[in-house]
Amino acid sequence: MTALDVRVTAGFERVEDRLGRVEHGLARVERRVGQLEERVGRVEERVGQVEVAILETRHDLKKKVDRDEVEGIVEGVLARRTRR
Repeated sequence: MTALDVRVTAGFERVEDRLGRVEHGLARVERRVGQLEERVGRVEERVGQVEVAILETRHDLKKKVDRDEVEGIVEGVLARRTRR
């Protein structure tokens, strides 16, 4: 092997090492994105449940109520829905 061959081989090895680190980093990012997508899905589902609870209890909400009463109504409806 010539000196040039040695330098080229060493250069390729460094590139391969960096590529391996980049691929490892991308795999971590992909896992994190997957976790975030699952979390967003759960949040969207919960928001949908709250919307349904509000729509189902809108007649109760037409009268003047305080925040604690609204939270109680929503929690009650959600509890009933999750038992189904």
